[in-house]
Amino acid sequence: FTPAAAWPCLSACALAMAEAGMQGPCSCEEVSEEKVYLAAAVVVSVAQRLEKSFSGHVRLISDSSDVWAPPPVQLATKSALQELASLLRLASLVEVTAERARRASKLSAFVDSRVLSAIEHTQRVQQLASACQLDG
Repeated sequence: FTPAAAWPCLSACALAMAEAGMQGPCSCEEVSEEKVYLAAAVVVSVAQRLEKSFSGHVRLISDSSDVWAPPPVQLATKSALQELASLLRLASLVEVTAERARRASKLSAFVDSRVLSAIEHTQRVQQLASACQLDG
């Protein structure tokens, strides 16, 4: 429910805070399930917003020619690419941390499902960005 003009600043702040929380003072063996959940929730939220931006760039086949539909939420290409790069970095960190927590049996099924959702959303955004030739 963030206005489009405010979204880049808000998402950058959310991504940075989640990443800082994941890389906080915990030791390598100690994994905070709360931090994993929070970071996964941020990944899902940002990915959903990017999905809306990229999803309009799908090829519409008409009788006479191919037409590209504009995205419903237009983001500047540079901003979208920066946001995607930050999203991918955080999603990778979430995935690695969650895997470590799984091996230590410190990840509940609820949090694990949120992590899996974050990974799925991130993969979908990557595919949409590739289809738009934006991930470069």
